[in-house]
Amino acid sequence: MNDGKQISKVNVVGALSIAALMFSSYVGPGFAAGTQTVAYYLKAGSAGVIWGPLLVGILTFIWCWLTFEFNRIYKPKDYREQSDMIYKNPAVRQVLGIFKDFFSLVQIFLVAAGMISGAAIILEQTFGIPNIVGTLLFGVFMIGFTLKGANLVMKLGNTLTILIIAIIIFIFFISIGTCWPAADQFIESGSTAADYGLTTGYAWVIVFSSIILFTCGANAAVPSCLVTIRSKKDTFLAALGTAILCGGGTMLCTILFAAGMPHITKESIPMLYLLHDIVHSADWTRYLYVAIAVSAMLSTGVGLLFGISERFQLLSARHNIMANKTAFYRRAVIGVIVTLISVAFSRLGILTIVAKGYVAFTLVSAPFLIYILFLAVPWRMYKDKQDGTYPEQK
Repeated sequence: MNDGKQISKVNVVGALSIAALMFSSYVGPGFAAGTQTVAYYLKAGSAGVIWGPLLVGILTFIWCWLTFEFNRIYKPKDYREQSDMIYKNPAVRQVLGIFKDFFSLVQIFLVAAGMISGAAIILEQTFGIPNIVGTLLFGVFMIGFTLKGANLVMKLGNTLTILIIAIIIFIFFISIGTCWPAADQFIESGSTAADYGLTTGYAWVIVFSSIILFTCGANAAVPSCLVTIRSKKDTFLAALGTAILCGGGTMLCTILFAAGMPHITKESIPMLYLLHDIVHSADWTRYLYVAIAVSAMLSTGVGLLFGISERFQLLSARHNIMANKTAFYRRAVIGVIVTLISVAFSRLGILTIVAKGYVAFTLVSAPFLIYILFLAVPWRMYKDKQDGTYPEQK
């Protein structure tokens, strides 16, 4: 009996660790700053405050349940092997593989540019550091930690993620009393997407495209599922935990930000605007938020930069580009190039990067990378059962 209880406990912890991994990938510069939340949900009008995060959270639960269960049954070792198991047609595999690699590269530049811009604006608004100085400092720190301290910063990533959700919950509880009357007024006002220059249909397409943000940790979750997801109950718990963390965390923010509508749509860092101009919070609260948000952005940036630098330094060596140089040298050159490009894009400002870049990216990529799997995963399982190749039938 004790062994059984121990296994059950380990499975629960493992399933929840998958949910934490998924949420940690979602917590990027857009979420930490609040820009992403406003752009995707509040511009849909009053209905976007509650129904936006709720409906995307439900879709996220279903999608995660399907893919985590596929991972449990088929046991792919990484996302490329998972894709090959789902799509048996070689041509489809190649096309979707190219799509996925391309979109992953675009996402890295968008997120890196967003976090450099977001961090620079936060430092400027809080401490008066000139934007260009903050931009360059953040870029230098990204490269420095990538080359020297990547392991340390990435290990801190999970802790910083926990701190981000903790500070969001804390801000919610200290702010809801002040914000609720204005938020409730906005929710009851019947405001529509047309008030923000969008058609209702297009605004809700944007809302539903945000599922790719909720599930952007899916690639990293594949190898983790191999060792942590052992039963259907684990699958259910991991999927439910992901939906609650991503959808619930987002809803806390949409409710607070609704109190600042419509002006808050013009703010680069809605969370700072909320704390300073609506709630009038104590200085230490804003400083605490700034410290955690900028650290989380740095952690995410280092993780992205280290990943792309490592990948392309190996490719460059394989194709005899800087082959006579050390891996450290190749990683440094690639890291500098990627950072410089990201710094250049960051000058557009996080408001433009999220409202234009993020939205365009998710609108184009979500159908190919996310929504197709609502059909492809059940179809693969059905076909394999019919053909007698379903793993659980063997």
